[in-house]
Order: sequence, then C-alpha cells, then structure tokens
Amino acid sequence: MSRMDAYQLYQKYSESTHWLPSPTDYDTKNEKLHGLVLQMMKERPETVMECSVDQLTKKMTNLATEEDTVGQVPHQRLQVEPDKGGNFYTCAQARTLCDTSIVGKSKGRIKCIANTLQVNVPIQWVRMFASKVIGTDQPQFYKTQRETDSHIHVISGSILNFLSWVDKAEQSYEPSSGVPKNIITFAWGEGDEKAIHIQNLNKKIRERFQCVSVSVAIMFLASIGLPLHELFKPNDYIQTFQKGRFKCLNKDNIVKSTLRKFIKIKKISPDIESTQLLQQYSTNKGLFNTIMPVSSVQQYLFKHWYSYPTPDELQNILVTAQQLLMLWRTGRKKNMY
Repeated sequence: MSRMDAYQLYQKYSESTHWLPSPTDYDTKNEKLHGLVLQMMKERPETVMECSVDQLTKKMTNLATEEDTVGQVPHQRLQVEPDKGGNFYTCAQARTLCDTSIVGKSKGRIKCIANTLQVNVPIQWVRMFASKVIGTDQPQFYKTQRETDSHIHVISGSILNFLSWVDKAEQSYEPSSGVPKNIITFAWGEGDEKAIHIQNLNKKIRERFQCVSVSVAIMFLASIGLPLHELFKPNDYIQTFQKGRFKCLNKDNIVKSTLRKFIKIKKISPDIESTQLLQQYSTNKGLFNTIMPVSSVQQYLFKHWYSYPTPDELQNILVTAQQLLMLWRTGRKKNMY
C-alpha cells in the first residue's frame, strides 16, 4: 500500500466520523505528518468537519446563479474511487479539494489588498446609486434600484464568487474607449460599511502586476488556495514589488520579491539570482517550518501546508493559480488530476 501525503490524510479523515490513520498509512518519521496525525487522534470522536467531497462539490456547483456564472463544476469531476493502493484520493485530487476548502482563509487578505490600493467606497454611496443589487435581503436600503446594469452591487461571502465578478468587470470595458460599460461593487455582507469598487481594483492591479490576468494576480496576492499565507503579507508585497521596480508578475520576479528578505547571498549574479535564491531556499527546509500548537486538524493543515511553499511550488505558483482558477470556472481537469 502506498503511503498518504497530508492532503490525502486530511480528506480521508474529513470523509469519515471514525477513521484514523495507522502507522503504515504515512511516513511516521515525518515530523509534520506525525503532528497532523496526533491532532487527528486528539479530535476524534468529535463531529465530522464540514469539508467532505460532497459538501465541497455542492458549494462549488451552487456558486453559479443567473446573475453570477462562475462556471459550474460538474459533480462527476470530483467523484473518485479508491485507487489500487487503497488510498481514498490520488495526491492531485486530494490537493485540489484541500486547496478549495482553504480558500476562505484569504478573505482578510483580499480586504487588505483593497485597503492598500484604496479601492473601497462607502456603502452609503452604493446604496444611493446602485441600480441593481444581487444577494440582498434588505432591498429597502437601496434607494435607486432600477434593475439595470449601470451599477451592479453584489453581496456575497464567497471568495470564488468575488473572483467571478473580477472576471466580469475585466470583460466589461469598451474595447475602443477603455471606459467600463458599468460599475461593479462588492461587499462581503449586509452589514459592511464599505464595498470594493471592482473596476478600480482591476485597474490598479493591471497597472502594478502585468503579464498575468487580474484574477491570477489577485489569487497570488491573496494566497487564494495557494501556500503563501506566511511568506508575505499583501500590503508589504505590493510595496516591495513597487520599490523593486518590478512590472511583470512572473516566476523570476516572484522568487526575487519574496525570498530576498529571508535569504542573503554573498555573491549575487543578476542573471541567475532567482536560481541562487531557490537553491538557498531549498537547503533551508527548516527555516520556516516550526511545529506549533493549533486548535483543529484543519488549522494544522493550514498552518503547516499553506504557510510557506516548497521551492517547486514557488516556481510554479502562477501555473497552479491558473489551473485552480480554470477548475473553479469550468470544472475542466486541466491536468490537475
């Protein structure tokens, strides 16, 4: 029987109210994996956590509405059978599900991006001028609803829903004039005092982070489904990228702009600096990985697998973001499995 990685352990654990891994299921010499298993043993027999494949699939497929077409993820795409080795999911399947379940951890980072770029607008302004409101239970607060698309205000707690409206705003410009066809604002809840002006957000992201789509840039900055949560904070990174006079968000610039503050190289060769940084990063595996007490199995997975990327993950982080975004949009495999 092949041994499970952290993502497989987590998914099999979350699918059952009683299953616990045995010593033959994983590498017991791996300190992080062993800590994850100890946390599982500590939590059983508590109620199963809300992260099963059926629940995740339901959340993903329910994202699309008449007004919001994220792109449904067909249920059969996530139905899997145990492999010959007895594991519940392949490594890639389990990783994709974990990436999706961890998305909610990025809401604070998106708010930080909006604050840093100064793209928030007062909710009173939105209530005065919104012509169409999606997701409200209190339509009486919106004075000028006309059910036109001149100013669409969206209320949703879903980060994947937010990304879909980022896409919509990007597609809403008149090609000839560059003027947006409408305004889109986004709030996370009815009680928010401010909303994100999506067109302004997109404009400032495009200006600062070129060579990728706005959605991918936001996924990177906010670590949406990506293992970057402790590598940098969005506000610091935006300033670092600007001070470093970087323009293109690509592999080399990402490595330089994230690792320079951690790693000092005695003799830098400008042409291969990113390679030098990655080599040093790979030889300091224990630099960021400290075992810390946590409150739950999900928090353990988050803290130890979504805080810092491996060298390979960092090199391919934009490809990973693009693949996840495509999966969330359309349900296509895109080599994820």
